[in-house]
This record gives sequence, C-alpha cells and structure tokens, in this order.
Amino acid sequence: MTELVRFHRFRRRYLALTIGLMMLPTAHAMQELSDHSLSDTTGEGVALVLDNFKMVFQGPNDISKNSTYNAIDPYKKPEAYDTGFIRIIPTGGSYQKEFSKLYEQEYQKAYQAQYATSKANVYNSSLNNAAQKTNIYNQQLVLAKAEVRNLRYTDFKNFETSRATPDTVYSQRIQYYLDNKYSNVWSYGTWSKERKEAAAIADANADLKTTAWINEIENRVTAKINNEADFLANARTSLLMQNYAAQQVDSDVKNVLDTAESRSSLRTKAVAAFGNTKNKADVFIYGLALSASNSDLNQRFSNSGFNWGTAENPWLFRAGTEKGVRQFENTPGDVGYLALEAPLLSTLSPNVFKMGFWADLFSRSWNSDYLVDEATGAPIDSSDLSANSRLRLQFVANGLSIDGTQLRLFQTMETKNAENSQYNSTLGMASILRLNTDLTPSNVSFTALNNNKAIRISTAEQEPAVTPAAATPALNGGTAPLFNKNEGLYLYSPNINLVLGNMYQPFIIGSDTNNIILEITRIPNIPEIYTKIYNYYSDTDSANKNITVDSSTGKASLSVKNPETGTTGIYEISGSTCSVYECGKNISIGGATYQSSAATHSSITIGTAAYDASTKRINAGTGSNATGIVFKNLSGSPVNLGSVAIDGVLIQHLKIKTTGL
Repeated sequence: MTELVRFHRFRRRYLALTIGLMMLPTAHAMQELSDHSLSDTTGEGVALVLDNFKMVFQGPNDISKNSTYNAIDPYKKPEAYDTGFIRIIPTGGSYQKEFSKLYEQEYQKAYQAQYATSKANVYNSSLNNAAQKTNIYNQQLVLAKAEVRNLRYTDFKNFETSRATPDTVYSQRIQYYLDNKYSNVWSYGTWSKERKEAAAIADANADLKTTAWINEIENRVTAKINNEADFLANARTSLLMQNYAAQQVDSDVKNVLDTAESRSSLRTKAVAAFGNTKNKADVFIYGLALSASNSDLNQRFSNSGFNWGTAENPWLFRAGTEKGVRQFENTPGDVGYLALEAPLLSTLSPNVFKMGFWADLFSRSWNSDYLVDEATGAPIDSSDLSANSRLRLQFVANGLSIDGTQLRLFQTMETKNAENSQYNSTLGMASILRLNTDLTPSNVSFTALNNNKAIRISTAEQEPAVTPAAATPALNGGTAPLFNKNEGLYLYSPNINLVLGNMYQPFIIGSDTNNIILEITRIPNIPEIYTKIYNYYSDTDSANKNITVDSSTGKASLSVKNPETGTTGIYEISGSTCSVYECGKNISIGGATYQSSAATHSSITIGTAAYDASTKRINAGTGSNATGIVFKNLSGSPVNLGSVAIDGVLIQHLKIKTTGL
C-alpha cells in the first residue's frame, strides 16, 4: 500500500498579506452604516477613513530603516531621494501614416528638384503643339458660340432692329427710302421733312417683316456672335494650352520619379528621416507625494499626515441602482452601478492636502525599445533617452480638495438606433471630478497672494544645476533634481468641477477594432432626457414662453411636444451647475452641511471670482487687484495675468478615438 504525504510550506507572502490586512484603516464591509443619516445619504457599501495619512514615492534604499524625511541621521536634502516613480511606457503601434507623410515630403523635394529640368525639356514644345492647340480651339469655339448666343442673341437682334447707330439694318432701310424714294421732288416735293421720315419708317417696318431682311438681320447677329466666340475661344485656348503644357511637365516629372530606382531612393531617405523623428512619449513621474498642506510651494512633501474623511463623511465604495433611467431612447429602466465616492464637500471645513511630484517627459524615436528592466523599471535600451529631448517639471498643489468627487461605473442600456449601436451594453461612466482649493475665491487679491491655496508648475532647476550622469534617475539610481524656489506658473485658488457623463448622458468606454473610444454620448431629442440635463437661467430663459417657473419652489418647467409621440407634455428642467459654491442641493448629515454631487454642467475658476446667487452664475474678477494666473521668474518677480471663470459648461457631445494602437 502506498501513502501520499503532502507538505504545505508557510509562504512569507501569506504573512505579509496578513500583516497588511491588519494594518488597514477601519472599514465597514458591505453593511449598512451605523449612522442612520449617513446610510440614508450614501446607501450600503465599504466605508474608508484615512487618519494621519501621508505618502511619498522614494527610491529603494535597503540600508535605511526610514524614509529620508525621518532618518535618524537626517539627510540634508531629503527631497533629493524622491526617485520612486510611475512610468508610462511607450509601446507604439502602426506608424504607416507617419511614414507616408515623410515619404511624401521626400517625394516633394525630389519633385521640385526635377521640375526645372522637365520644364525646360517639355513645356515650350507642349505649349506650341499645333495639333493640340487646334483641337482645343475647335472644342472651345463650339462652346463659346453656344454661350454667346444664349447670352447675347436678343441684344444683337434688338440692336439691328433699332436706330441706335446708322449701321443697323433698321437705320439703313429708313435712310434708303429717304434717299431713293422720298427725295423725288416731282412726287414728294410738297411733303414736309417729318412726313417723309414717317413714311420711310413705315416702309422700313414693312421690310423687316419680309424674309429677305429677316435673314439679313440673322446673318448680322450670327456674325457678331462668331466674332465674340472667336475672341473667347482664343483666350481660353491660350489658358488651356498653358495648363496642358504644365500637365505635360508634371507627367514627365512623375515618369522620372516613378522608376524602381527612384522609388527605392525615396524610401531610403524617408526611412532615414523617420528614424530621426521623435513621435513616442516616455513619461517618468517621480516622488508622488500626499501630505498635510502648508504654504510652501517648493516643497512636494510636508512629512505631516492629514485626515481624509470622517466616520460621518467617509470615502465610500458601494453598489447601487438608479431607477427610471432613460439613456438613448424614451424607455425607462433600472441601471445598477458601482460607485467610488470621495467624502462630500463640507461648506465649512473640507478635507485638504498637499500633492506633489516631479516628472521627466521624453520624446523618443519611433523604433525605441519598450522592454523594461524588471529590476529598475527603466528601459533596457535607453540610447535615445536624452536630456535634449526632455521636459523636466515639478508640480506642487497646496490646499487641494477632491471632496465631492464621484465615479459610477455601469453597463449602458440598449438602443435600437443603428447610429448609436456602439452605445449598446458597453462600459458607461457617470462622474464628477472636483478639484477645489478655495471656498471663497471672491477674496483673492494680487496684493495678498496665498500660497496655502495654489498650484505651482515649475521647470527651472536650482542654481548651480548639477549635471547628472544619466538623463533620468531611473537609469542609474541617481538623485532627484532640486528646483528653483521661485520660477514657474502659479495658479491661485483654482476650483475645477468637471461633469464627465451622467446617468442620462453616459461617458462610454468602447472599442473599434484596435482603437479605444472615449465618448460623452449625444443628448437625444427626447424631452424626458434633455430636461434632466439642461439648466434654467432666469436672466435668459425667462423670455421663453414655453417655460414656466413655480413661484413657491423656483422650479422651472418646459412645455414641449415630444417628437416621438407627438403629444405635448410638461417637463421639469432639473439640470444644474457644479461649482465651488454649489453642486446641486446641499445635504445635512449629523448637523453638518455638505454640498451634493448631483449636477450636469461644469465650472472652472482660477483666482478672483464672485458668485451671483440671483442668476447662479460665477463672474471673474475685473478689479485692479484681481488675480489667479501669475508667472514668476527666477528671482520671484511676478507677472499677473488676471483671473478666469468658465461657468455653466455643458458638453453636448465629445468623442475621442485613438489611432494606430
């Protein structure tokens, strides 16, 4: 009898996983939250609260037991070791379009070089080609005769039957009778001049009705038509012969360049030019850091923790169902979704933090290697990673809050519309991205700039700059650069609230063969849908006779005929704008007031901005001290470009499609 004995070894990664789970912050797993008001607001899900949280990406240092910011033997410049990185690796794809463009450029160079020779050989002989000229003239003469006859026949005929000049048929017949008939003194000597002229006119009128003189008029008209047609035909023939000669030159050039030898030479040049192009991006994002906010815009990491969420207002990952949703057609349905929701934005004390990183962005050649060194994360072949093709920058944000940000993922509803077939049952997203720094931007002043609520993007390194051994630290484990403390673009009190898709107008993520499609879908002409999205503006929409406003609630309704049913209905206009001042109706939880995250329009302000509650609009500051966008040089001298307000933005339709992946 044989007995099989199996030995199960305890793996170290199981121990690491167990320790990691034990260290996770407190969470409530897929159960109704204990606070009844919170569960009414957020539903059921996993709640997450981060206490005294901070993080920074630093490079590997097996000797140190702490980060450089907490070392027992402190580093003089701990930020120089912020070299842990996230890399966006270029894999490339089809470069046929790029190559075709370069081949065409080489072809045009060769074309221009050959053109002078071909013109000298071909142009004059082609221009003076008698047979071709006669053929073109005859064709143009036929066309010109028909054209002139159509345009001038009536004018010429009226001319010949008038007394406009002595040379017309009519004038000549009148003069004939005056000279030959009514000049006879024996017969008409007693007639007055007027009587003779009247009689001559009568005789001439009678003549013009006879066949002989009708033919005479026709012959004269035809002669005039032929003269003008000949002039036009000659002029047009001259131009067409020039075009013909140019075409012969073009054909000669193309014949010269269309040989196998020439095509091979052009391709070789295009390949060489293509090899020198920089059409790939390689991005290294170093030292990504989150920490407590302060007033230093040259410090990426403050080394102090911050609290992100509370038991009453946590991060939330949950599942839910939106009922009665209409997306592409006027057929309601229930849509299930997964939602990741940041804490709601408090109207008094939002969760704020500092965010910082620095980055090296390279442009690389089309054939650069995308293979990765597994030990370092750097490219195996870094021959074309050059500092000459690099953008190095630092990003620091103080007082940043993403409270109120919300992301919902769901499967889109089906549609029978063939034009919207790509919308069917694909991945849909409804999101509100909120990046706010200042709840009261109306107080921002150029004379009192506040670095506690600002974003700085800088590129100048600290002087004297140290020349590194490699173009980026990932290649050799080098240190991070130190940046100048003043230079850069400063954005004071930026408040960015972007609505990217909602349940009625989803943001879809799809594919077309090898390409990725990102699309905010079209708003259909269905009142049940677009009235859920559009906003009411009292200063402009009050003149619309089809809109009524309930004086007690302030809600606006639209009376409109449904194009599908043909019936007129009343629909509440329920869209709204998300800004730092409001984002739908406020919510009260545990006695505290929070902004909602239900809106359809976006808002962006930078710097001084004031809110008009009567119109629900934000206006950029126009005073002499209004500010928001400021440039500073190495010494810190500021240049104020003023403030920005972009309010009430509705994306009707947006489609982004990648190519060549």
